[in-house]
Amino acid sequence: METIPLDEEGFGKGAAPEASGIPRDPANARSKQWALRALIAMGFGLAIDFSMSLMSIQPLYYVMNGPSNLYGLVFGAYDLMALIFAPLFGFWCDRSRRFKHQMQLGSAVNAAGNLLYAFTVLADKWWLMLLGRGIAGAGEATLGVGSSYITQTTTHERRQARLHIVLGRYRISQNIARMVGPFVGYLFLGLPDVHNGSSTALKMFNWYTLPGWFAFFMVLALMAFFAWGFTDPTEENEHLVKPESRGEGYGPPSPERIRRFRTFAASWLLLSFLSIFAVGAFTANLFALFAGQYHQITSQTDNWKTYIGVAGGAFTAGFVFRRMIRWAPQYWEERKLSLLTNWLLFITWMLVIPYGGATWVPPPALYYVATALAGFVVVINQTSIETVFSKKLTQYADVVGDSVGKHMGAYFMAASGGRFAGPLVAAAIAYIATPSGDTNVCTDWVENADGSWSCAGQPPSAQCAITGDAYYVEGCVLYRAIPMTITLAVLQFCTNIGFWFVLHRHWSYENDDLAPKAGQPGAPTAATIQLAGAPVTAHPDS
Repeated sequence: METIPLDEEGFGKGAAPEASGIPRDPANARSKQWALRALIAMGFGLAIDFSMSLMSIQPLYYVMNGPSNLYGLVFGAYDLMALIFAPLFGFWCDRSRRFKHQMQLGSAVNAAGNLLYAFTVLADKWWLMLLGRGIAGAGEATLGVGSSYITQTTTHERRQARLHIVLGRYRISQNIARMVGPFVGYLFLGLPDVHNGSSTALKMFNWYTLPGWFAFFMVLALMAFFAWGFTDPTEENEHLVKPESRGEGYGPPSPERIRRFRTFAASWLLLSFLSIFAVGAFTANLFALFAGQYHQITSQTDNWKTYIGVAGGAFTAGFVFRRMIRWAPQYWEERKLSLLTNWLLFITWMLVIPYGGATWVPPPALYYVATALAGFVVVINQTSIETVFSKKLTQYADVVGDSVGKHMGAYFMAASGGRFAGPLVAAAIAYIATPSGDTNVCTDWVENADGSWSCAGQPPSAQCAITGDAYYVEGCVLYRAIPMTITLAVLQFCTNIGFWFVLHRHWSYENDDLAPKAGQPGAPTAATIQLAGAPVTAHPDS
């Protein structure tokens, strides 16, 4: 029995393409490497686009006087449209086994949505935010295409490598982007405040709308890089691995095996939706929590404080993630991480419950600890739960067949559904208001010479209003914060029990119940591949 040593990436550089997924032709190998780089760059760009406006979107919504119970729809429209369009892109990929046109089309749609969002202040229409984010989200649906590409272009063995190295890089970059994206807004905090009397130029280019302009030009630049660097996979250029190398060369699956996979898939998608729902509910309402409950945001320039903890936690998670994969892969394993990080999310939701009552102003340190923990955990959690699902598609390749895009699209739909429904529900329940639930309250509005408005009402503790340049929050609370945060904690607890139960029943990645392919003496396991008619076992370098 011959053995193929693996390098740190989990595949032998000297191995045959059937075992490693690396093309024999050096030119093809380089083009495949550039294709992956282009895909990761585009994925990062589309993911950071989602969150670049996060620092300013909720203040902008209040400035635009949007209905108090519809902010969640505006924020979640991005993922609502992604949810709708993801299966369409997945179906297109499954039918064509091509990916470039889909990614380019999605990126162009995304850029158009960001451009529309950038005109919100000039138009003075809150619904333009809704329209712009919805169109941008339809383009972001192509993120699921990247997962399908990775599954179609990596071998069965490589996809069983620790923490699914390739998909892990693709997703970890996106999860970090979602957490640090708000800091793009920090670059523009020094711009002049915008109000009704501002110039047309300032209404077009201001702190609230520059994230839209930034995303528009960034996506255009990434489209050019993607067009140059990405090559559609084929068997001729050795990017698209052969069916037997994808783990699809088995006999027909048994009814029991089909039932087992479907049970796992349905359960995992539901639990993923619930976990991401809780995260979306929390992150979409951070400004309302920090300004309304903690009273720490009193002007436009204070907004950076809202996301410093999240960004710091996310950066730390990215660093730790890469190191732990190399240093302790036996412990840094996606199934264990899925369980651990979900319990850490439960602790996070417990930290933000206003234990002192509805009008209690908690110490700011409590907020920073909770948001830093959330930023750290979310990056690892969402990468891990998707990795488990992708590895199960590999394990059940005989059941999945050529529907990889459809199944990864289903996961993307579940994740997008959670990111849509979480903000929609949370923002409808909890929002900045007085303890009695009234919004935009000022007992004495004063119009300034430049056309802006100020609140001169007294006492400050009776005022609760947000203008373009000043936030009068001493009389505010996060209305209904107690029932919302308690509900998040209870939901997370129940979700964690569900994750434990599903993983307890579906822990193994081994394929002991595979039906042998006709003409073969037995079915290969997840750790064994068939090469030249003889079993070749892969193991790490010693």
